[in-house]
Amino acid sequence: MFRLKEGYEVFFSCPKCGNKGKISGSIYPFYNDWGKVLLRCNKCNGEITLFLLNPDELYLKDDSFVKINVLAPNVDDRREEEHCLELATDILFLLRREEIPFLKGAWKVLPKYEKGSKEIYCCPICKSGLEQTIYSDIEQNIDAINREYLRCYNLYVKGGYCNPRYIVVKSEIKCEKCGKKVDYIVYSEFNGRGESYHSKDFLIAAIGPKELFNVSGIYSREECKSILSKFILRWRLLSSKIIVVSPFLGVEKKYYKNEEKFVELLDWLMTITDEKKTELILRRSEYKKIQDLLNVYLEKRIGKGIDICNQRVGKGIFELLEFYGLLNPLILNIRSTRPLFHAKFYAGVLQYREGCKVEVLVGSYNIHDSSKSLENLILLEYTLSDFNEKYLKPLKVKKLESCDFDVEVLKIIKSNGTMKGKRYRLRSVEDIW
Repeated sequence: MFRLKEGYEVFFSCPKCGNKGKISGSIYPFYNDWGKVLLRCNKCNGEITLFLLNPDELYLKDDSFVKINVLAPNVDDRREEEHCLELATDILFLLRREEIPFLKGAWKVLPKYEKGSKEIYCCPICKSGLEQTIYSDIEQNIDAINREYLRCYNLYVKGGYCNPRYIVVKSEIKCEKCGKKVDYIVYSEFNGRGESYHSKDFLIAAIGPKELFNVSGIYSREECKSILSKFILRWRLLSSKIIVVSPFLGVEKKYYKNEEKFVELLDWLMTITDEKKTELILRRSEYKKIQDLLNVYLEKRIGKGIDICNQRVGKGIFELLEFYGLLNPLILNIRSTRPLFHAKFYAGVLQYREGCKVEVLVGSYNIHDSSKSLENLILLEYTLSDFNEKYLKPLKVKKLESCDFDVEVLKIIKSNGTMKGKRYRLRSVEDIW
């Protein structure tokens, strides 16, 4: 996609006192000016410089430093001035940070539903898969969904009156095999930019009035990965907490001849999970594997959206991302998990009107790349107290006290052939209906 102008970020430190700073600027596709910016550190009052693109358009993101001047508008002047002022250190340049899943705040990274893979939602009568039929129905109704979205969006831009977390759509389909009528719920993140939705933007969260999951059994690793993805996407909307427990992420480091395959798996996991409600529990040693493989991967991307210069001895790009607090919190939290365990389970904690229920996928499946290996998965359900006792307590994970759930949505319901939306607060699973 052609981009007329993009924003970039530069993170840096004062070489005198270690104070951290952040600058944002603009970069153009065809021509950019280079310049040197003179900054004053508000911690030690020292003056430092940074080489930046289009320095006249930059702005400081906090009050750690003050911009004094832009120096050396051309190459000759820059060389003359270089010996006079000390350069910032630990400099990290990032382009399109919002599109990198393993970094914090990657808001442009949105999950997609794997429509062609193992189906978990099936007809309660004939057990046929319903997911393809659901997406066909969304496609038929997408114009009406967008009309209701734009009604809400217009209120949003006029003062934030309509500012939901999600768009939730309820509609009805007929099973293509037996004709049984089935309600379904899909959802998508509310976007505050007025951009129209496509059917692929929506994720299936439930079918009704009584759900029937086609899950427990023996599957390939690729099928297990798909099933897990679909449950986590269900829990993103409906749960108060998602817990992912796997001793390993991918295979041992020595078996990765191409680190891109590992990063692809890591990106997948960071994309489908919600960092605010997910607890990721891997063996503590996995943090070092993530660090080593990401460093190799990121070093190859220098000059392609990531650059470093004048860093302290021993710091790779991963260490700088860690140093500036830029890593996805799910990765950082692995440092404090248990060193040894071999349990594997994946859980969503759901609030029903009658109380908390926990859906648990358990079996032999680690979070692995695709392979010929076969694994088993079983879907179980527990009360919150039983889940705490049977699953969290043995791992010495802090028990869950409640499953309180409260989220504002734009709820669009199809009734008598017409889509109608209204603001609504979800406080239990039943509220989606």
